[in-house]
Amino acid sequence: MNLEENKQIFIFTQPRTGSNNVSYCFNCHPELNVGNELLHPHNGIKFDQETVSRFKRNEGYDSFGFARHWSCFYDDEVIEKVVSDIFNDHNGFKIHTSHIDDNKKAALLHLFPQAKVVLTTRHNRYEQAMSNFVAYYTNVWHAGDDMSKECIKAHKVDKDEFSRWIEQQIDDEKRLKAILRERKIPYFEFSFDSFFSMDLTKKIQYLNSAFEFLGLKKIGQYDNPIRTQVYSEIQRYLDPTIQRVTKSYSTHIANHKELEKLCIENGWV
Repeated sequence: MNLEENKQIFIFTQPRTGSNNVSYCFNCHPELNVGNELLHPHNGIKFDQETVSRFKRNEGYDSFGFARHWSCFYDDEVIEKVVSDIFNDHNGFKIHTSHIDDNKKAALLHLFPQAKVVLTTRHNRYEQAMSNFVAYYTNVWHAGDDMSKECIKAHKVDKDEFSRWIEQQIDDEKRLKAILRERKIPYFEFSFDSFFSMDLTKKIQYLNSAFEFLGLKKIGQYDNPIRTQVYSEIQRYLDPTIQRVTKSYSTHIANHKELEKLCIENGWV
């Protein structure tokens, strides 16, 4: 496909920040083809058998629930080749901030200086963490997942584990923004708390601001029938009934009140 270099995008995301909906909206734009977490073997990346074996030996989750990522085992030269191949078919893709370390993030930004950076974040850490733990216990991560098999047992979440998870998210975000500041790299941020609380008109205005940041036309600048079609697709992804898949916390987290109090005391709400 050989897409234009000036339309390359890294979408750095944290869990439960609405990143899927943001990437789906980006994909509605006539000039964008945005992939999901493409730096992951489960999402179609091909690599040599040695790395497959190495990944399988180390695959799993640490005490914070963070995936050990195959790209951590590769040097910068191989990462550059893999990402260049991705950019042949996609304008951009999502990168979980907890999946690759700071050195790999810095390397990506150095190797692809023309790439634009988009962040998805969430400032209410209680809501973010609760959404994550509920998704973990129910195995319902995305809108469209089969909710008929949803686990209805209420689990008690360890307070220390809950705190460590939140602290890791805060630390990941701070370190990434420090890397961007150090390299004087501008970025466009989608804060879950503000973006998804907007009415539809303001959401579309904010998306158009993002498209401008990426060097693209606003949707309203396209002629019909493209304009009408894109607006229709975007509205579907911004439908509040589609956005929220996390049900009542009390159904799944037995000590949700205790955890909420913990977050209030620490200023995480």
